[in-house]
Amino acid sequence: MDQRPFSVPHVRSMVNEKLGSRGGGRAAPLSPLALAPRAARLPRSGPDFSWGVNALTLPTSPCEWTYALSIKQPWATLILHGVKTIEIRRWATAYRGRLLIHAARVPDVRNEGWRLVTSAMGEMVEMSGGIIGAVNLVECRNYRDRSLFLADAERHRNEADWYRPELVGFVLEHPERLSFRPFKGNVRLFRVPAEGSQLPPRPRGSRPALRGG
Repeated sequence: MDQRPFSVPHVRSMVNEKLGSRGGGRAAPLSPLALAPRAARLPRSGPDFSWGVNALTLPTSPCEWTYALSIKQPWATLILHGVKTIEIRRWATAYRGRLLIHAARVPDVRNEGWRLVTSAMGEMVEMSGGIIGAVNLVECRNYRDRSLFLADAERHRNEADWYRPELVGFVLEHPERLSFRPFKGNVRLFRVPAEGSQLPPRPRGSRPALRGG
């Protein structure tokens, strides 16, 4: 078995060797995008990602960036303390995996969340405008039927009159509290560079994908 390190030149060389042995000539050049893992081949646009293919950044380190979701207090804190395990949105995402929790600058004024806050949450619930933790997004649950929404009430912690048929539940597991990291939030899922890393500037002519919700 060939033990040479994986690289674009290495793969191109192996392909050429195979084709040469079969009399097939040389292979066409292989692009880095063609060799990227399937998960890295982002759609050209869409609500689940901050950038399309024209702005694809192939990582230079194992964890150069990740996704985050901005949530108003006290809900962000309730998620990271395991009190709220489903986040309600009006849109779905195909993304699954580690998701940073961003505490929005503006809190929720409704009483439903604040009455669940305990003294142990006092310090975290006052944090805003930055990353405060992480969870694992494992499922997007459609609530086309009111009964499904009510069945999950103890998990999403919303009142029954808040129901709408377009609502989607983000099922969250394994909450992890992190040291506060100031960061500007955004709508839907947005990218956050790993601490200590820097992403290249936006390529000229590129633009963010559709946003909303």
